[in-house]
Amino acid sequence: MSRRTLTAIHKWLGLTLGLLIALQALTGTVLQFRDDLVRLASSAPPAAEVSALVDRAPPGSHVKRIDFDHGGRPALVHVQAPHGLEFHVPVPGAASGEVALAESGTAMLMHWVFRVHHDLLFGTVGRWVNGLLAGALLITTIIGVVLWWPGRGRLAKGLKVKWTAPPVRRWFDVHKITGLGFSVLLLATAATGVGLAYVQEMRAAMVPPIPAVAVAGRVAGDALPVDRLVSKAGAEAPGLNRRDIRFLGATGLPYRFLFHAGDAASTAPPVQIVMDPFSGAVLWRSDTADRPAVATVLDWLYPIHTQFAVGPLGRWLSAVMGVALVVLAVAGFLLWLARRRIRKKPSVRI
Repeated sequence: MSRRTLTAIHKWLGLTLGLLIALQALTGTVLQFRDDLVRLASSAPPAAEVSALVDRAPPGSHVKRIDFDHGGRPALVHVQAPHGLEFHVPVPGAASGEVALAESGTAMLMHWVFRVHHDLLFGTVGRWVNGLLAGALLITTIIGVVLWWPGRGRLAKGLKVKWTAPPVRRWFDVHKITGLGFSVLLLATAATGVGLAYVQEMRAAMVPPIPAVAVAGRVAGDALPVDRLVSKAGAEAPGLNRRDIRFLGATGLPYRFLFHAGDAASTAPPVQIVMDPFSGAVLWRSDTADRPAVATVLDWLYPIHTQFAVGPLGRWLSAVMGVALVVLAVAGFLLWLARRRIRKKPSVRI
C-alpha cells in the first residue's frame, strides 16, 4: 500500500471519528478515578455488616451489588428501585452504631459517564460501535507509526518538534510526537477495547457458562444468613480482599463474590466465587486450573485496557494517555485545517 493511501486512511479515520475517540478518552480518564470521586463526595462509610445494608434498601427496592473500598468497608450500594437503578453510600444512622443509606448524586453521574464510555447510551449496538471505534484507533495508530518511521539514520530528526515553525509544521510535530510517545499504550488500549466490546459474545461462544443458582421452589427464608454466606465466601479466598458482592435477583441473597489481592487496584483479574445461598456450597470459581485458556485471556482484557495490570501507577498512565488522545485529535484537526488554508500556497513547505 502506497504512502499516499496510508496517509489518506490515517487522516480520514482521525477526522471522521476523532471526536468520538476523544469522548471515549475523556470518559475513560474520569472513570479511572470514579471510586475516589464517589468516596470524596460522601461521608466516611461506617463499618457495617452486609445484612444491615440489605435491610436498609428502600421499600420496593432491592440491593443488586455492594462495592467495597480498599480498606474492606462497604463503599457503594447499587439498588434496583422500581423506577430504575439508584446508587447509595452507607452513612451513620440516627442511633449510635446504626447504618443508613443515602443516595449519591456523584455515583449516579459516574454511572452515566460509564454508560457513555461502555456503550454510548445505546446498549448493545453502542457497545459494538465502540468496538469499531477501538478498531479504527488501532489501525490509525499502526499507520501513524509507519508514516513516522524516518529510517535508522534519521531517528533524531524524527523526534524533533519545531515550536517556532509555521502552524502546519508545528501541529504536525505535536501530533507526531504525542502519537509516537503513547503508541504502545494506545495499541494495548485499542486492541483490548475491541475485545471488551465483543467480550460477551466471545464468552458465550467459547467459555462454559457460570452455573446458575437453582431458586425454583425455594424461598429466601430457606437460605443461610447473609453475613454467614459472606463469611464463608471470605474463607474460600484467604488473604484476598473483598472487591464486590453480587445479589441474586430480588431475593436479597448474595451469591457471587469477587476478591482481589493488595490494598490498591489489582494487577490481575479478580477471583470470582459463586455460592449456593441455600447450602453455602461453592458452585464455581474463576481461578481453577481447568478453566479454558481463552477464559484467562478474556479475563485479562480489562486489567490491560485500564492499565491496572501494571499496578497503582497504571491508572495515572491511563489518565495521561486519555489526555494525549485528546491532544492527538485536536492537533490532527488543527493540522488539517492549517493545510487547507495554505493549499493554494505551494511555496509553503512542511
